[in-house]
Amino acid sequence: MTVSFENAIVPDWNYGTIQLKNCVVSRRPKVVKVIERVEKSVDGKVLNTSYEEAFDDGNYTQFDLTINEINVSLSFWRWISGKGFIDTASFKGIRGIVDRTHVVWKKDDDPRNYKNFYKPGDWEIENFKIEDVLLTIYHPNGFRPCQLSIYNADLDIFRKNWLMLDVMTCNHLSGCYDGSLFTVNKISNFDTFKEESIIDTLVNKKLGRKQFSEIPFSNNSFQKITRFRIDNLKIEHLNKGMSGPFGWINNGTVDIIADIMVLEENISLNDILLTEGPETYQRK
Repeated sequence: MTVSFENAIVPDWNYGTIQLKNCVVSRRPKVVKVIERVEKSVDGKVLNTSYEEAFDDGNYTQFDLTINEINVSLSFWRWISGKGFIDTASFKGIRGIVDRTHVVWKKDDDPRNYKNFYKPGDWEIENFKIEDVLLTIYHPNGFRPCQLSIYNADLDIFRKNWLMLDVMTCNHLSGCYDGSLFTVNKISNFDTFKEESIIDTLVNKKLGRKQFSEIPFSNNSFQKITRFRIDNLKIEHLNKGMSGPFGWINNGTVDIIADIMVLEENISLNDILLTEGPETYQRK
């Protein structure tokens, strides 16, 4: 990956913020090394010399980005504690392309092989903000390109080894993916589906089926609750390449609302048993 910028200034000495202007960030395959092969005779005379270039196969997400403004503050104490030297960061005016057309998967490959385990020095940014992002994403397997816009994003923490979790549990995120508006916002109460439970009780009673009790969770069980919502998502993003009845749908849109709940440290899903009857969910 290569990074270049036009200039860097320190606008505020009190906070030690460094501002980078007109940055270019790119990740593309390039020659890794050149191997020289020399053939010699018994008496040491050079018979033939050949050069072989070892290329990067490019089997990863490639991108070319331009960033209008980056503001970062550095922390020496974070660096010596193994959390990276960036304390806070904000990005404004990001444009470019994300190219995944070169990505291929091996047959019967296990996604767990690519799990990102924490290593000392992995960045852990405490205050991360993004504004005004517009990217064109090129997908593998011949899927059509689409655009991703992020209007505003505000994260309390942004960690390399918890990337998806930190994004989906952010303070606020709004944008547009292929013409579908999406948001992620904090909420104070999670949906208990009370009305649906009443209907389910009546149906089960009418049919003589066993009734499931409610999940014994309260708002105090979670340290963070966020709601992800996306409207009018084209169904091809969900069923592309799938077989079966769901894959037969070739046109339509889907609205998705999902609550992401992060449990408190002293509560684990392993402490919950799922059984039938009046005590459906029990603690061990």
